[in-house]
Formats: sequence, C-alpha cells, structure tokens
Amino acid sequence: METKTINIYQFNELSEEAKQVAIDNERNSYYQIYKDSIEIEPISNLYVTDLEQQKIDNAIGKFGDHCEDILLRIKESIDYRFSDESIIEDIEVNEYKFTIDGEIFNF
Repeated sequence: METKTINIYQFNELSEEAKQVAIDNERNSYYQIYKDSIEIEPISNLYVTDLEQQKIDNAIGKFGDHCEDILLRIKESIDYRFSDESIIEDIEVNEYKFTIDGEIFNF
C-alpha cells in the first residue's frame, strides 16, 4: 500500500499565479451561450388595413426593443458572472479547496 499526502489550501492562501489558475479554471467550467434568433415572416395572402399594418409594425418594433433590452441585461449579468470579482466570491462562499498549483481539490 502506498500513502500519498496532498496539501490543500484555501483560495487566499494561494500564490497570485495559482489564484489566477483557479479563477481561469472556474471561469472555463461555466456553461456556454449559443446565439439564437427570432424571425417574423409576413403572411402573403393576408389583407390588413393601413392602420392594422401600422399597429403590426409598431408591435414588431416594440418587441425588438424589448428583446434588445433583455439581451443587454443578460450580457451585463454574464459579464459580471465571468468577472474575476464574481468568481472569487463564488470560490470563497463555497469554500473551495485547492492544490498548491491552483487546481480545485476534490475529495
């Protein structure tokens, strides 16, 4: 039988280089985002009045503005979530343990 000793550290005990390895590893473990799109296609055989068309165009514009607002909020949230500050908070709150080189230690 062979016995192996591994020293484990809290994040704040790591060297700056090992901290950056830990941050990068944690950042790369998060999910990926894929680009989707929504397209609105006109119906060819449908008669609408000018007023109805104006309302449809207005609704499409509002929908587009709303989607842009949502995407901006998601982007801001993602930018923060992938920031060093957020990742360090996550590491500290979850009390992750690390090897000397910044790799997460799994019991």
